Amino acid sequence: MQAKGDRFESDNLHQIMNKVFTINSGRSCDGCTACCEGWLTGVAYGYAFSPGVKCKFLSHKCCSIYQARPYDPCKTFQCHWKLNTQIPEWLKPSRSGVIILQKYQEPFHYLRLVKTGKRTDPKVYEWAKDHAKTGANIVAFDNNEILLFSENQEFVDLMKKELSI
Repeated sequence: MQAKGDRFESDNLHQIMNKVFTINSGRSCDGCTACCEGWLTGVAYGYAFSPGVKCKFLSHKCCSIYQARPYDPCKTFQCHWKLNTQIPEWLKPSRSGVIILQKYQEPFHYLRLVKTGKRTDPKVYEWAKDHAKTGANIVAFDNNEILLFSENQEFVDLMKKELSI
């Protein structure tokens, strides 16, 4: 990457960031489009998507503008199932009914399970209970219920306060 004064050429920066996200991808989406189906919130080229409103560019279970998709939110989105190959294969969002996001609420890292439109496999919550026993903190939103899985009482108390539960 060549510097021009104090600035790097933006094309080179985007090429490097694309490599970073490609190298660290862990596993392939392989047909899963849960992040685009209207369960998360974002804006792609001025078109908002949110719970109940799928991305305008989702077409036949794939992105119709994949090669030209926007950097943010599309290229920067990090599905934790995709990144962390220690998470079981069956927890793939298109199979399990949840999207796994890694989040941070100072001073804690935690996983957030976002329910998709399909029925959530009950094994998901068994996995969350077991995973919490290893020190993980997990917050799940299922219908009108917020589920906390953690052995850390400080985390549980903080999330109850933050989420008003």
